[in-house]
Amino acid sequence: LMLVTMMGVPARGSYMMLTLGTLVFLVAAMSVALLVLSITSNLRFGLSITGFYAATALAFAGITFPPISMPLFAKLWRSIIPLSWFLELQYDQTLRWVPVSFSMYQLGLLMLFIVLPLPIIALRMSRILARPEYWGGQ
Repeated sequence: LMLVTMMGVPARGSYMMLTLGTLVFLVAAMSVALLVLSITSNLRFGLSITGFYAATALAFAGITFPPISMPLFAKLWRSIIPLSWFLELQYDQTLRWVPVSFSMYQLGLLMLFIVLPLPIIALRMSRILARPEYWGGQ
């Protein structure tokens, strides 16, 4: 939204979809981070894994290298990165003049990053929080 309001990038799509997509992307990214943290049960190791995941997100999101030219592994890796789907939604709503109904696909995929990890996060975090040695309690 800052690109549109402050920097003059044309928004040919829906401001509401851009706002909703941004909010869902932020929650999806936090959900992935919580999933990694709950699986590892170790903040230092979890941050290392998340750092690797975030660094590769920039390379495989499809900005510098078009997804249609990526090998299969790169396409698969790209598909498990929320940034890829958010950027497609953002491009659709700012530059490509795509109807909102077409961007619902990317929004739905972003929501999967929130919904699918929830059971694992809930189960693991309940176990982690029940054991004080994991969170520094006495």
